[in-house]
Amino acid sequence: MNITIRAPETDADFESLAQLAGQLAQFHHEDLCPNPNKLKADRDWFSSRIVSIGNADIGFVGWHKLYACQSAERAMELQNIFVKPEFRGKGIGFRLILEVIDDALVHNCAEIKIGLRKGNIEALEFYKMLGCTVIDRNDSWRCKLKRSDMERIVSKK
Repeated sequence: MNITIRAPETDADFESLAQLAGQLAQFHHEDLCPNPNKLKADRDWFSSRIVSIGNADIGFVGWHKLYACQSAERAMELQNIFVKPEFRGKGIGFRLILEVIDDALVHNCAEIKIGLRKGNIEALEFYKMLGCTVIDRNDSWRCKLKRSDMERIVSKK
């Protein structure tokens, strides 16, 4: 399997990112369809990667920086991760998470915060497998991947 991961740069990349993000919205039963031009215009507000097998784009990850003044700590927030269902269970999501972890470590972040919909057991199990601490909320689950967990994961790649 020839897997490549790239940051979106071209109009075609942002079109693909928009389509993949739209598929994620459909997966969550949301009627959202991001505009590729808006994604391109806003690319300084977030980081993202597209994963491909051969010439087919099959998933993406998106994240952004956070800063907590009360603790003077840096963090990243994983906002979206999506792999087409037929490609799940092959380590592709893990490869996408590594992109976020690498960026968090470069920016000396204390943690990566992850939000997911309550009931998304598949995602919850994936994050728990990584070593995330899970915080139960009324309408969602929040996970936290501590720096020590990030360093442990990176040391195994």
